Amino acid sequence: MVAQRQTLVEQLTGLDSRFWIVNLMEMFERLAYYGVRAVVAIYMVLALEEGGPEHLATLARKGQEGLFMGYAHVPLAIGWVAGSILAGNAYEERGDKVNLARKHLVEELGRSPESVDALQKTDVMPTLAEALGTSTREAQTLLFETYQPDQIWWGIAGIGVLSIFRMVAYDRVIRRLDDALA
Repeated sequence: MVAQRQTLVEQLTGLDSRFWIVNLMEMFERLAYYGVRAVVAIYMVLALEEGGPEHLATLARKGQEGLFMGYAHVPLAIGWVAGSILAGNAYEERGDKVNLARKHLVEELGRSPESVDALQKTDVMPTLAEALGTSTREAQTLLFETYQPDQIWWGIAGIGVLSIFRMVAYDRVIRRLDDALA
């Protein structure tokens, strides 16, 4: 029997939604990474040519230099909080397979929280697989299908899209204010 060849479109449409979510997030991550590298390179060159971070003050209106320099670094603070604290905690709680396995052992299989907490991190998945009578790979698949950790990326992507819209809105408001003052 000869296997029938699928077209590229058939192959792509047959892929699971998790494939698309992961690859879109990877694409956005790479775009952000290389975009930041370009911006940092420009910023460093400006910093050397124009006198360092004080160059930001030259972009501000007279008398608002300190305010401008202070607010110029607010996005960095917001990004640090969102990226390291909020996203890290969300992943730890809803995306880490070891934590999901601990949760499943307690909530679905009736193990005591103390006995599950006493397990070493490397022993949690084998313990779950043994309790389910499956392989660790099948246990992982069960966890991902039950708790859907890939859904965490929708929230992170939503924050990014919301940020884009807010930056565009901010730009339009500032342009109108500049036009009104001109």
